[in-house]
Order: sequence, then structure tokens, then C-alpha cells
Amino acid sequence: MSERVHGKPIVFAMTLLVVLSSAPVLSFYLSGGGDLQFHLCRIEAIRQALLAGQFPVRLPGYWNNGYGYASSVLYGEVFLYFPAILRIVGFSAQSAYKLYLLSVNLFTCLSAYYCLRKICGERLSALVGTAVYMLAPYRLSTLHLRAAVGEYTAMAFLPIIIYGA
Repeated sequence: MSERVHGKPIVFAMTLLVVLSSAPVLSFYLSGGGDLQFHLCRIEAIRQALLAGQFPVRLPGYWNNGYGYASSVLYGEVFLYFPAILRIVGFSAQSAYKLYLLSVNLFTCLSAYYCLRKICGERLSALVGTAVYMLAPYRLSTLHLRAAVGEYTAMAFLPIIIYGA
């Protein structure tokens, strides 16, 4: 029976999952997640360092009165180049962060569905598993309450690791 579920309902359901799990960032403001200010500063620091010609960014002078802070030593920043480039193009820090979160959420949904489809062999089972993963309370709190950028970005790759690809 599950094989009767074809393309359009799956795409609709996955779009709905991304929208539902991203609902808090679809408003006009950002909730004050625990690490949000720090990550917004990281994005801004990468933007300013890129504009100054520094690539890869190792010690942006944005922090500590121009002396800089080597946050890339402690936190991987390769994925934050995307919102930093959005900042360079003209997006606000808030909009760049929101687009990053939406992109990670979309990638999480696609990777979870793809990997579960390969594991289960059924579309409906893969969709249910994707819904459970996308709407898991811990994942949603990581996204919206704690704003743990590194953690929710890593969670996007967890289905791929489980699949073993």
C-alpha cells in the first residue's frame, strides 16, 4: 500500500515538515536562543574578514576591539560562509541566519527521507520516519531554544551516517 504514495503527496508532506519545523523563524523576529548572539557575531566576523580579503577566515578582527578572536579554532565555520556571503550581498544578519536555518532544515528533511527510503524500501515508512526526526522535541529545541548552530547542522548529517553512505 505504501508504494502507492507517489511524488506530489511526498513533496507536499516534506514541504509541510520543513515549514512546521521552521515556524518560529518565519516570524518577523528571532527568539533569543541561548547561543544566538554568539553565532550572529560569528557570521558578522566572517563577513567583515571576507570583505577585508581574508580567506580562509582564521582570526577576524571583529571582536575584542579589533584584536580578534580565533573562534574557528574551537568552532568549525565552513557552513557559516553561506550566511556571511548573504550578509555581503545585502541581507540583514537576522535574515541571513534565518535562511541558513531554513537551508539546514530543508537539507535535513531531504537527507532523512533519502536515507530512510534506502533503508526501509518504502516511501510511506520513510516519510513517517522523516516526520518523527524533523519534529523530534530535542531537535526542535536545538534549533529554536538553544540556537546551537553546530549541533543542528551536524544533525542534518546524522541520517547519512546512520545509512552508512
